[in-house]
Amino acid sequence: MTLANKRYALCYLLIACLALFVRFYQLGDINKPVFDEVYFPKFAYQYIQQQPFFHSHPPLAKYVLQGAITLYHTLPWVNEPTLGSVEFSQLNPVSYRWINALLGFFAAMFFTLCVWKLSRSHFITILVFAFTCLDGALIVAARFGLSNVHILFWGSLSCYLTILTVQKNSWLYPVLLSLSLGCVVCVKWSGLSYWAFSLAILIVLLLVKRFSIVSDTQTNIVSISYRRFAGIVALLLILPILVYSLLWIPDLKLNTKYDFVETHQQFFSYHKNRVTEDAHPYCSKWYSWPVMQRPISYYFEKLPVENGQQCYKNIHSFGNPLLYWWSSLAMLVLTLWTLSQLINIVKSVVRREQSSITQPQFISLFIVCGYFACWLPWTLVSRCTFLYHYQSASVFSFFALAVLLVRLQNSKSTYVRFTAWVILLSIAMSFIYWLPFQLGIPVEKSAFYQRMWFSSWI
Repeated sequence: MTLANKRYALCYLLIACLALFVRFYQLGDINKPVFDEVYFPKFAYQYIQQQPFFHSHPPLAKYVLQGAITLYHTLPWVNEPTLGSVEFSQLNPVSYRWINALLGFFAAMFFTLCVWKLSRSHFITILVFAFTCLDGALIVAARFGLSNVHILFWGSLSCYLTILTVQKNSWLYPVLLSLSLGCVVCVKWSGLSYWAFSLAILIVLLLVKRFSIVSDTQTNIVSISYRRFAGIVALLLILPILVYSLLWIPDLKLNTKYDFVETHQQFFSYHKNRVTEDAHPYCSKWYSWPVMQRPISYYFEKLPVENGQQCYKNIHSFGNPLLYWWSSLAMLVLTLWTLSQLINIVKSVVRREQSSITQPQFISLFIVCGYFACWLPWTLVSRCTFLYHYQSASVFSFFALAVLLVRLQNSKSTYVRFTAWVILLSIAMSFIYWLPFQLGIPVEKSAFYQRMWFSSWI
């Protein structure tokens, strides 16, 4: 291993250790359910107790939490009451939080593998690994027993398998991709965004072949025949539906009030009619998410006054503001650049001139397709939505920012390179400054309000 590779390996290791630390640090410090933990882990516990219930989302995340609770109680060093013998409120929250902390870390790992497979750049990959591991909203998602991190896990896995599908001439990866897509949709229906993204990438490759556009060898894209394309699409249409349906069997054996079709009718009615546009004080519109206008307070406690100082203990689903703002700007720049590149390619095709799709162009298409597939469908939703719905899209914007930063760093201008380092420094300082909001570290009242730059954040 060369000295450079050793340095890269050390960077990956340090980021991984820090990511695990912020996800597992005092995981049971708040010893009661927080926010939607009164739903997802509670329903998982009812599976264990065999108590029927009504829920408004598919069951996979709850199965995983059920398994986490069960496994936790089998550990030899755990001294808890017999599983199922106490009320849910008496469970140790670590029993259903530890699995999400692990899944959150692996979600970052899979998305980072996507970046490496596409870019083959350690600098870009390390930046994306750091951004996804240390973003505040993703940290909070991984520290509580909610379902968002399950979408990120299965979604990032499906992104990775999408890349392997187009880079490897094997039927194994389309099959695994179809299985993962069935799983992500069985967490929440919003997981359909990843299905749309996978199809979009395949359609791009079909168009490349149809119009004889040459692929840069650095993209590592295999030549996809029409027959293979049809077979993969058939798999993506049939197998996820089969997986999704089969995963419902354990739930329907317990919750027998409605059958499979009636359950979905109830879900649709619930989200359309019972959850209004302003059903919660932390509702936010889809167009406000890239600038993080309205984060979500999960927990707030006024601690006893000590030495005349009032301290607050606070948990916010609070992304790194500087990371959100810079990445949103990078996403805008990359989108405009991608559109200009597509226009040039279309012009070449119309003129019957030889055209090609380069590695930077394919990377930008991957980012733009993923970002808008995960973000724009929310424009169609009229019910109350939250900032955490943006997390799937946000990781693509982090990728865009990393690409832009590397381009700035490769500039011949000293001032441009300096700008890249200023952006990175601002993101690092922002991470440290707002970390108490993600880990529930008590801060003085004045320090709390100093971090609330806008009234919409409170």
